[in-house]
Amino acid sequence: MDADPQRLRVLLVEDNPGDAALLRSMLDRPGMRLHGAVSLREARSILQAQQTDVLVVDLHEPDPETLEEMARLAVDFPSVPLVVLAGSEDESLGMSVLQHGAEDCLPKSDASLRLLHRSIRFACERKRRPRT
Repeated sequence: MDADPQRLRVLLVEDNPGDAALLRSMLDRPGMRLHGAVSLREARSILQAQQTDVLVVDLHEPDPETLEEMARLAVDFPSVPLVVLAGSEDESLGMSVLQHGAEDCLPKSDASLRLLHRSIRFACERKRRPRT
């Protein structure tokens, strides 16, 4: 897995076309391959079909089913770090997302270009290092 965001294959899961366009503009950099999905189910199919270095999920309204699907993706694709952009700044949501397999959870209101790239790089590094 390559922790350099200029060489990452990023799969963005976002179902809102306006938000997807904004996030794509933040993530679309030279050398970065950006793919999109509108659901976690579609993301699973893409993950099965092509190499992906990091999964970025925009989580609007988390529900138990969505969190469980994220946890299944984390188990089924253990080498792919998961970064969640949450629609809420609720820290309990962030902790829940981490408990369901994400390496990082960033409130969308804080998602500047610099911070998003930093979150992705750090998530890749955490995933690459063995847990003790």
